[in-house]
Formats: sequence, structure tokens, C-alpha cells
Amino acid sequence: MTSQKKSGWQFYRICVKSTSNGEPCGCFQMRFC
Repeated sequence: MTSQKKSGWQFYRICVKSTSNGEPCGCFQMRFC
């Protein structure tokens, strides 16, 4: 359970960095969905 949470956080961080590219909820929503 903890491992999955860590993986999700890592993905979230990557998405947050991509937000500067012009797609904030694009990759984030796709990966979360």
C-alpha cells in the first residue's frame, strides 16, 4: 500500500513539472484515470 502511494506521488511530481510545459491536468488526469 505504501509502495503504491509513493509511486503515485512520483507520478504527480512529474506531472507538476510538466505543468510548466502547458499541460497541468493533462498527463496528471490521464495517469490518474
